[in-house]
Amino acid sequence: MFLITRPSHDITTHYLYFWSDEIIDTAKKKNKRVVDLKKDKAIKSKVESYLKKQPIRLVMFNGHGSEDSVAGHQDQVLIKSSKNEKLLSSKIVYCRSCKSGKKLAPDSIISCADAFIGYDDDFIFYYDDNMSSRPLNDKTAAQFLKPTNKIITSLLKGHSVEDALKKSEEEFNKNIQNLVTSDTSESDMSSLRFLIWDKAHQTYHGDGQATY
Repeated sequence: MFLITRPSHDITTHYLYFWSDEIIDTAKKKNKRVVDLKKDKAIKSKVESYLKKQPIRLVMFNGHGSEDSVAGHQDQVLIKSSKNEKLLSSKIVYCRSCKSGKKLAPDSIISCADAFIGYDDDFIFYYDDNMSSRPLNDKTAAQFLKPTNKIITSLLKGHSVEDALKKSEEEFNKNIQNLVTSDTSESDMSSLRFLIWDKAHQTYHGDGQATY
């Protein structure tokens, strides 16, 4: 089973919410059972209940994070080091949030998660203010969110953790190269900087050969 959280209570989570549609569609096409904890369902009690009671193998958290935690609806902490990270035992986890790859990731591996993909610093993406009502049509945001979607869609297709990261990096490289070789505007230069940043700070702990 695949569990995904996608709160939508501010502009950042609003974008992650809609860009997760592709991920859910991929899971369903691959006949994976999906637990979609969206909006106000992305809360600690529901996450803990599913992780305890259901045979969840793959987990994706969308939301704000810190070095030792990841949050859901209204920034309620869902998983925190030394509190409940043991619920991630025997699972592959991808955390699309700031900094959770720094402490929560290794702590989860110590608590027997198979693999944890995250970011060891801030995860930053740009978006076009004029497109916030139509996130999926936002070409600026797409430069960041398509490469990160590639991680989880690759895992859903049976690729290993290491291969999924390589595919994401290839997508980042393509977008970076497109900006480098074009007449780069000031806004594009900002995107370029943080595309390089996100790629550099995307990391994993645990078994790189783990698969779903």
